Amino acid sequence: MAVLVSGSAAAKTWVLTSAEQGTEQGNWKISSSELKSQSKPFSIEQKVLHGGKQEGSKILTIHSEDGLTITLSPTRGMNLLRVEGFGTRMGWDSPVKEVVNPAYINLESRNGL
Repeated sequence: MAVLVSGSAAAKTWVLTSAEQGTEQGNWKISSSELKSQSKPFSIEQKVLHGGKQEGSKILTIHSEDGLTITLSPTRGMNLLRVEGFGTRMGWDSPVKEVVNPAYINLESRNGL
């Protein structure tokens, strides 16, 4: 997985996870202020989850100053976990309260997909 941020100058890419390159960044964060961006403030953060069946799962959160927050799960195929903004939350209220790592899902069972 790579993160691409572009602005009026040049685009910059960070590789957070790559099996091919043997790269694993773990917890990571970048913000518009660190990039000295003249655009509206934003941040992008990756967190590695620990404990239970979420062990090793990752979530990537993109947050804008306008209040829009998008949360993805790269571990689950860039699954869109939720979108929040402008007083509204979009997402699915799963009975499972953690982001289950696919390593714990039995794909042979009928409930695995």
